[in-house]
Amino acid sequence: MSFLKDVTDETVIWKEFGFETDYSEPELALYQTIGPFVFNKADYVKTLEELKGRLEE
Repeated sequence: MSFLKDVTDETVIWKEFGFETDYSEPELALYQTIGPFVFNKADYVKTLEELKGRLEE
């Protein structure tokens, strides 16, 4: 699974989902109805930092 991630001062947006491998062209048509998903940037960063901390324990 792949997607484009746009980051602004206030948001993180996941969009344009697709499936790709090293040996085939990306498949985008099947995933056109997924997203976009918009996250508050501060919450997004906080969540990633918390998850990183758990992995380091």
